[in-house]
Order: sequence, then structure tokens, then C-alpha cells
Amino acid sequence: MNPFFPNDVGSLQDEPILEVYARPQGNRGLRPLPVVHDENASCCTITSALYNTYRLDLTSYPPEDDYSCHHASHSARVGLYLNRGMITYPVTFCVLEGSEMVAVMTGKESCWSKQVTGNRIAAIVSLRSKEELEELERKQAADFEIMLRECEEESQRYAAEFRAMDERDATFQRQRQQAQQAQAQQAQQAQAQQAQAQQAQAQQAQAQQAQAQQAQAQQAQAHQRAQQTAHRDGGDNC
Repeated sequence: MNPFFPNDVGSLQDEPILEVYARPQGNRGLRPLPVVHDENASCCTITSALYNTYRLDLTSYPPEDDYSCHHASHSARVGLYLNRGMITYPVTFCVLEGSEMVAVMTGKESCWSKQVTGNRIAAIVSLRSKEELEELERKQAADFEIMLRECEEESQRYAAEFRAMDERDATFQRQRQQAQQAQAQQAQQAQAQQAQAQQAQAQQAQAQQAQAQQAQAQQAQAHQRAQQTAHRDGGDNC
């Protein structure tokens, strides 16, 4: 009996005890990866096709590298997540050139950052067929086009909103400037009217004063003539 697969035929239907997860770029959640087991593998590996297709994000922590393998000198290293029951911890994988979207698990305990107990350490996940991969690529391309179109529409909407804001600001500035100019013109007109009224009042006062002076002069002349007449009449009677 295979120590890694106690139920060789029924293991595909069994609930996996151990799973491998990765975090895609820009995504906080973890995504399960298709996994196969290879007893002859010297270390845990992941194909570049799987890495690129899932757009996996490099981990920010340094993967624990407590083992050596012949891939280390010419391949990238990535930290994925090993989930076993309620425990999840990072594991170092080598990224190898490959067209099959698969992560390879090895039974060698030196591969893991923590010792794995039990007689089954890897779950078999059926790989997608060529048609399924092509359909997945088409769907991803369509989703990407939709995302680009939505981004473009959102960009255009934001641009239209900014233009509308600029137009509203320009209209407000024009209206405020026109209101200020109208207020200034009204103030100038009021000042001019007030000055004209004051000038008219001054002219009227001067005219009234001149008329009064003229009337006083006429009264004085009349009084003087009356006195002269009375004096002359008195002299004649003598």
C-alpha cells in the first residue's frame, strides 16, 4: 500500500487532509491550487504556468529554507501556504518552467517548515483538460476586457464630473464677478446722484441767499428814498 495514499482508488473522493493555497495579486484571500504528489521529487515545486495563470503574489516574508535542492541556483522561490486541519503555515516552493498548471508535493519531511505526521500528506486534485484551460483563458481574457472597459467608462465618468465641476466653478466665478461689478456700478451711481443732489442743494441755498440779500438791499433803498422824500417835504413847508 502506498504510504501517501492509503486508499489508492478512492483517494480522489476523499476529503483532502493537506492543501496548498496561494494569494493572487491584489487579493487578500487565499486560493487553493491543483496539487499532485511525486515521490521522486527532490523538493516542492510549482510550475511557471500555474504561477503566471493564477498571478500569484510573492510573499512578503522570507520563506523558510531549511533544505537544499538542485533547483535553488536557477529558479525563483515563492512561499505558499500549507493547510493541514486547523493549522496554516508558509512553505517554500521552487518555481520551475512548465506548461502544466500544477504544484508538486514531495513526501520528504525535510521539504516542510514543520514536520507533517500521518500517512497521507498530499491531496490529488484532477487537472483541467485542454478544453477547460482554453475556456478559462477565454473567460479571463473576456473578464480582462470587461475590466478595461469598466475602467475606461469610470475614467470618462470621472473626467465628465471634473469638467462639470470646472464649468460650475467658472460660472460661479463669472456670476460673482458680475455681481461685484454691478454692486460697484450701483455704488458709483449712488455717489454721483448724492453729489448732484448736494450740489443742487448748495446752488439753491446760494440762490435763496442772493435773493434775500437783493430783497434786503431793495428794502434799504426804498427806506432811504422815503427818508429823503420826507426830509425834502419838511423843508418846503418851512
